[in-house]
Amino acid sequence: MQDYSAVKHAENIVKVKNILMQVDDPFESMMTVDYLQKLGIDYHFHEEIEAMLGSLYANVSGEQGERVIDDLFQLTLAFRLLRQAGYPISSGN
Repeated sequence: MQDYSAVKHAENIVKVKNILMQVDDPFESMMTVDYLQKLGIDYHFHEEIEAMLGSLYANVSGEQGERVIDDLFQLTLAFRLLRQAGYPISSGN
């Protein structure tokens, strides 16, 4: 029975990874990363989270042109997530 649960767990991780790669809304990406961190399961999705945060950093830092984030809550969440991940972002950005 233990092998079945391990296989099911691995299948669920793959399903979630596929879902994460389909998220294209910056706010939805941030909320997803935040929830995964709060649940303590973010280590399963390290590569996907790095891709999301890399895209978020490019957006917030202005590398992709005009910023998509204009809401204060979204901006503060982006700032916190990027700072926690070690991105060099200042409050002046």
